[in-house]
Order: sequence, then C-alpha cells, then structure tokens
Amino acid sequence: LAAAQCAAEGIIGLEPTVESLARSALAAPVVRFATTSEHHRELFVAATVGDRVLEGYVDLLVRTPDGYVIVDYKTDAWRRGADRGERIARYRRQLAAYGLALERIVGEPVVGGMLVHCRTDGPAEEIPLTAWPEALAELKVGAELKVDMFQVGQKVDVTGTSIGKGYAGVIKRYHFSSNRASHGNSVSHNSP
Repeated sequence: LAAAQCAAEGIIGLEPTVESLARSALAAPVVRFATTSEHHRELFVAATVGDRVLEGYVDLLVRTPDGYVIVDYKTDAWRRGADRGERIARYRRQLAAYGLALERIVGEPVVGGMLVHCRTDGPAEEIPLTAWPEALAELKVGAELKVDMFQVGQKVDVTGTSIGKGYAGVIKRYHFSSNRASHGNSVSHNSP
C-alpha cells in the first residue's frame, strides 16, 4: 500500500517513510478505538460558516460515548518550543472550523479535536486539543476577537459591516479637493 500511495502522490523512494508513518498512526489509541466504533475516514466537509464557505477533508471522525471527535493526522517535523505551540494553535483553529461545519451538517455536537502526530521512529503522539468549547466560540460569527489569538506578523482576513455614516459625496470619496471656502467664492465651493 505504501508503494501505491507514494506512486499516486509522486514521492517515489519514500516508501519506507510512508509505511512507518502509517504504522505509527494505526497504533494510536484513538485510531484503534475507531476500528471498533462508528467512524468516517477522509470525510469531505463543505458548509457555510457565517458569510464564508468552508470546505476540506477531515482525516478521521470518530463517535465516542460523549459525541464526535475530529482526528487530524500530522506527518511534518516539529521543533520543540514555540514552533510546536504555534502549530498546535493553528491546527486547533482548523479543527474547530471543521467542528462548527460538522455540527451544522450533522446536527450533533463535536466534542473535541485530536492531533495524531505520526513519527517514523516510534509511536504517534496523541495531542488532545484543549479548551475545545472556547475554540468553537472563537470562530462563531459575532465572536469577540482578542489580540492574543494572533501571532506577530500573522495576516488576517476581516469582513465587516459599516455602521452607516450616510453618503459622503464624490469629493471625499475620491479624495478630490474643493475650491476655497472664502474670499469671493460664495456659490461655487465644490465646482470643478
């Protein structure tokens, strides 16, 4: 299977690495649990969240006694320290977005997210995403966004609605200038 997947992905020669990463994932407790319970693999998700359409693939969705849990496999190398924390925070937002979309689609709560960080040199590390309700709340429409949610230099798309200040006119709108407002110019201040 590893050879076929490597050929499909165009990464010929990495078969031993792919095989060891796959074995690492299969040994993770949450993945072993999924084999004996309701689960969905490579689940395509598309839903509107606010005024945006979210789409992507959930690696594994597992029904636990408490509800659904989203599992995301990670195979990239992480440095210890800040890099690790930044990645987990980014993946937490990604999984929370999928959680909101899935809740809307299936009408049931998604109670958590879990990263399965696969390794070539041993068992995968399971990383439960903490503060899951807060992660969902941060992404809901109308939620308050605080500065500490973002990293220095991070780019953010913002969409908003004007509170309505009326029609400003073409001079202000297009940054034109008007004529003098005094000294014999009493009628034609804004004439061309």
